[in-house]
Amino acid sequence: MTADRLGDRAAIEQVLYRYCHAVDHLDWDELAGVYHPDATDRHGAYQGSAAGFLDWVKPQFTGRFTATMHSISNVLIDLDGSRAFSQCQVRADHLIKDELGGGIFAFWGSYVDVFEQRDGQWKILHRVVVRRFANVLAPSASNGADFTLAPGGGYVDYARSHQDPSYWDLAAIAAACAPGAASTSSGSADAGSTDEITDQSGAS
Repeated sequence: MTADRLGDRAAIEQVLYRYCHAVDHLDWDELAGVYHPDATDRHGAYQGSAAGFLDWVKPQFTGRFTATMHSISNVLIDLDGSRAFSQCQVRADHLIKDELGGGIFAFWGSYVDVFEQRDGQWKILHRVVVRRFANVLAPSASNGADFTLAPGGGYVDYARSHQDPSYWDLAAIAAACAPGAASTSSGSADAGSTDEITDQSGAS
């Protein structure tokens, strides 16, 4: 495989990762940037244009969930000129809002994609989300009788916004790691409707 082809594969993988980063941080501009303008997406309860998917997914994620985490693995890419076929496995966990019953909506499946390179940029042209299985895990009254979080400032909190540490510059990261640095809470951004979760294909 040539260096150019290896570069194409790496570029496609970056798009897959950026999709996950975008939905987990409600970064709609970044999410729009992984699709071509004429792209399509068959995504659970939604089927249509990628632009329409963005309009559909926003209230799903802001109205139903307080946090999400998408992870992909086993990426396979077959290149064919300026197009490529990609498939990867996805595990997506969605923390359900308390007013909707709490718990975690867990989704296991695959993203099956057609990518196209235009003006040197690889983006998704068609996406099909394949469900293997899904489940809603009920909230637990306890993390375990003998389990406690370590005392002290602890972790920097995730935020569904540009306040999240994944958007920090090098100086901000260094400052957070400095001895005596104050405990940091990025906060969480929630807004939108409170639709009941009636369709387990509604988010992934």
